[in-house]
Amino acid sequence: MTSSNTGLAKYLSTHTSFQDPRSSSSPLPALYSDLSRQRKSNPAGYRASVEWWKGILLDVTFAGVQFDRDPPSSTSISASGMGEVVDRTTFRLDESTKARWTIPGVGRPLGLGTVIADLERERTVIPLSSYLKSPTPLSGPSPSSGLRSYIPTTRGVASALLLTPAKWAASSLYTLALGSKEDDAEYSEDERLFRLKRGEWVFFPLVERLSTSFLMHFYANEASLSPLSLLMTTSEFHTKLAAQCGFEPSERDALLVLKYLSRDRREGPAAVVQDGLIKFAPTEYDPVEPITSEDRDILAVHSTLLRLDTQISSLETQITTRNESIKTALRANNPSLAKTHLRSRKALEEALQKRRGVRETLSGVLANIEQAKGDVEVMRALKASEGVLRGVLGRKELQVENVESVMDGLQELVGVQDEVDGVIRDGARVHVDEEEMEEELRVLEAEKRREEGEKTERREGEEREKREREREEAKKVQESKEAEDKKQEEELKARFERLRVAQGPISTPGETASQTHAKEPSLSKEAITE
Repeated sequence: MTSSNTGLAKYLSTHTSFQDPRSSSSPLPALYSDLSRQRKSNPAGYRASVEWWKGILLDVTFAGVQFDRDPPSSTSISASGMGEVVDRTTFRLDESTKARWTIPGVGRPLGLGTVIADLERERTVIPLSSYLKSPTPLSGPSPSSGLRSYIPTTRGVASALLLTPAKWAASSLYTLALGSKEDDAEYSEDERLFRLKRGEWVFFPLVERLSTSFLMHFYANEASLSPLSLLMTTSEFHTKLAAQCGFEPSERDALLVLKYLSRDRREGPAAVVQDGLIKFAPTEYDPVEPITSEDRDILAVHSTLLRLDTQISSLETQITTRNESIKTALRANNPSLAKTHLRSRKALEEALQKRRGVRETLSGVLANIEQAKGDVEVMRALKASEGVLRGVLGRKELQVENVESVMDGLQELVGVQDEVDGVIRDGARVHVDEEEMEEELRVLEAEKRREEGEKTERREGEEREKREREREEAKKVQESKEAEDKKQEEELKARFERLRVAQGPISTPGETASQTHAKEPSLSKEAITE
């Protein structure tokens, strides 16, 4: 296998199926074997292998890595031209394909011819020449193609699990022992298919994917902006397709997408392509109109504007270059060269002014054309609306006498309905004696007042009882407090008396009774308490 730094080798180095190909659990030996021999011996395994190859070939082709180089970046494209761009919808099958897909320890893929032949039968791939030259619409694979269309029956499952492996094992043992001319013939079947299918193949699902993506973006963002946006050249289409894809499609990719849009789209053609001019349908579901001489003239004006834009940009670049040259010549003290560059710049500025004037004139013309075509579409819509409204108002149901008759009938029916409602209300009304009802009402009111008076008396009695209880409780508390105070006072007096007796007065010679009394200790209330 080639270097793992670029292209297909780089892609395969990151694919899960290609990790550790020498392992006994690797699927590569079976996938790289001659698949034509599996078609009869192991149909389920054959279908699984073909589906695996279809998936990986689609990925490799759309990623642009089917060769030994990576897809070019926008920088390399601008530097080297469109020739470096890789096809994203076409797969090439030749001897170099087998060499690029060779895996050390596994070998070359022996079943590619069988895979391409099977994909051609289900219309997943179409020969490039047939796709480009077909005068009739081509269709891709049916929704039921693939593994889902190979759901086995009960008998098929039993055969696949029991009989087929046994036959395959017996055949393998016989081949190992004696060899088999029949096996050699089956092996040559893939080689025959490979030689027969060599060439370039268009992957229809990839063309359909690019076309559908472009149409969705175009009708969502551009088609409704102006009637002129439906017209473009093939180069403009290529630019718009590249902007939508996110990568640079090849010229062939753009051509195949245009073939699909104008011929193979399931819902009908969305575009007409003629002599490098493209015209799209107004919407995804409207039929596309043929290109007229008026369309060609409009595109001619539009293309001239694009060329003028390119020329103006080129002139501006040249003027900038001349300014730099003038500055360089002046710095080099070369006034004659600076004068030459200045004269050249003046000529460029004059040409630029003329180009800008022409562009302004053509822009005004194109704007008027755009407005006129818009007015035409508005008038068409108004005319269609007028015809529809006239047809609706001309119907017999909307004639004035019929409308008046219907309204009179409705009013009459409304009056009848009111009478019916009145009769129903009268029939449902209950007749009662007003005096008896008034008397009963007075009795009920008297009973209510009596009940309210009783409730008021009970509430007032309860409040009086509550106040009496509160006064009695307060009286008891006061009496208890007074008794406690009296008891404490008596105890204090008793203690004071005991202290006075215990500490009687002691007189000395010469002291009077009053002096003796003055020396008696003064006992405060706190001391007595202690």
